[in-house]
Amino acid sequence: PHFVSDNTLSLLQHFHIHCCKKKMSKAPMIAGTMQTDPRSGGVKRSSGVNVLPIVNEVWSKVRDDKNKEVDWVLVGYDGNSKTDMTVVDSGSGGMEAVSSKLPEGAPTFGGVRLSTGRFVHFLYIDESCPALKR
Repeated sequence: PHFVSDNTLSLLQHFHIHCCKKKMSKAPMIAGTMQTDPRSGGVKRSSGVNVLPIVNEVWSKVRDDKNKEVDWVLVGYDGNSKTDMTVVDSGSGGMEAVSSKLPEGAPTFGGVRLSTGRFVHFLYIDESCPALKR
């Protein structure tokens, strides 16, 4: 058997750590849609989705605890647009009301203020939604 002294082991560990640090990329190791791809030179790219101002206005109403008229919102593509997102519907009545308003054949984002004061957001895609819209 070969024995390695403490000094040699320490030197090997230092060498290994030093070499590994040189080879490691400085790009973050976290994956996800919000990360900037280091291959693009760190340039953030737009998804191309344009959320229309009405969405922000209605979402603000949903988030307002004093507003009893609107406690849910549904957001989807504006007509045949592939980029513009707009309010599909909004109202009051919580989860029961919003679930009865979910459209068929189109991906829809939703947000609801619960009676507890918490907020729920979701993506709804029914079975009749065409594959290219999913």
